[in-house]
Amino acid sequence: MANDGKVTTDTKLDEQELAVLDQLGLAANLFFKLEIIHPSDTSEFALAIHQAQNIVLARAGMRQIRSYIAFHTLPTKTKEIIHMESISLGPLTVWIEVDGQRTPIYQTYAAPDFRYWIAGEAGKPYAIVVQPSYGGRMEVLESIDGRDVLKDQPASLRNNGMVINNTWRNFGWRIDDQTTRDFVFGSPDQSIAAQAAGDITNVGVIGIAAFVERTYVPLAGELKGIGNAVVRSSFAVTDSAADLGTGMGQTRADAVGTTQFMRRNPNTPDMQVQIQYRSRDWLVMEGILRPDLPNAWPGDSQTGYGKYAK
Repeated sequence: MANDGKVTTDTKLDEQELAVLDQLGLAANLFFKLEIIHPSDTSEFALAIHQAQNIVLARAGMRQIRSYIAFHTLPTKTKEIIHMESISLGPLTVWIEVDGQRTPIYQTYAAPDFRYWIAGEAGKPYAIVVQPSYGGRMEVLESIDGRDVLKDQPASLRNNGMVINNTWRNFGWRIDDQTTRDFVFGSPDQSIAAQAAGDITNVGVIGIAAFVERTYVPLAGELKGIGNAVVRSSFAVTDSAADLGTGMGQTRADAVGTTQFMRRNPNTPDMQVQIQYRSRDWLVMEGILRPDLPNAWPGDSQTGYGKYAK
């Protein structure tokens, strides 16, 4: 696509992309007329069509981002950054709250991958928030610094996750079925990863993966509600330069139950993302954030020249 050095304003789909959307709609209409062989086929096919449609619809926005990155490079080491409040993973939205407030997420692009970053501060508690828009249940797995947040073990997609059908705001490491202890930013050597395994290789990363449920009919007498379920692989990335880890804070009452859950795709998450976290100074040094500029109107402060008036 030609560009004259300005950010493109081409946010429309082209004819081929519109044709793909039309064909996806036709495919869905034809499939829904077929005989139902398995009770989950209709909902699963609809979800797959919606995911494909979302990919096509996102192309116009991706062209905007690509143009923005290509023609608004910042000086020296500074990378082009996209600022967002949350990450959309199709039927799941993810964000992080630090000290009770939603924190900005910064997206960088290094072909072929996007990376997400947040700024942390030692001593501050934080929460991982996931909000599904999918009609059914999902199993959500979370990892911090390569450790499972629901059980004291390495993070793996084989582990059990939390089964949700509405917003889950996870404040901390699960101690038992009744309590958690807050996630708190701290030094890497004081992180849970360092204490559990003596290893900080994977410190500085938050992982979220979600599995859609295959249609399931509960057994009589089964306990229903939020609980645990099952799959494979670590979320973590090696980053020896990480300057923050996650420790444990105060104890919090947070009761959960158990349930049965069958993954539609047992070995592959339907959606997943990694969010890197570092101190603000680290992000500035790496060019992910700009340094703070002097503020001409800082508000209330002590007088600066009163002592010279004597």
